[in-house]
Amino acid sequence: MKKTVKILIMIPAALAAVAALYFFVIAAPPKPAEKSYYSPGDSFVTNIKDSLRLVKATIMIEVLTNDAEKTKETLTAENQKIRDIIIFTIRGKTENELRADDVKETLCAELISNLKKGLEVDYITGIYFTDYVIQ
Repeated sequence: MKKTVKILIMIPAALAAVAALYFFVIAAPPKPAEKSYYSPGDSFVTNIKDSLRLVKATIMIEVLTNDAEKTKETLTAENQKIRDIIIFTIRGKTENELRADDVKETLCAELISNLKKGLEVDYITGIYFTDYVIQ
């Protein structure tokens, strides 16, 4: 009889422990994505397609991710690839394209697309120019 009582007490206790584990650990909502920024380093200076002029730009990359530290490590490891993608995207533009009224929107969209494709990631959400000069 005592054995049956112990079993009847242990079963609900075990079920409660499993339910608590499920609700607090397994089914816990995922950590919300947070916005952070990554600098690929010094300014970019490159020639302009079909022109004798140069463009100089300093860029910040906006990312939206659940693990900012891991993302920063990944971007740092891929920094040379990031810089290459940015330089060749800008270098492929003509002077008229780089002086157009909508250059910010079009160039940002193209850089985001090229970086996502080149790095095979989806967390890049924005590009910000902190310096942009054509000489």
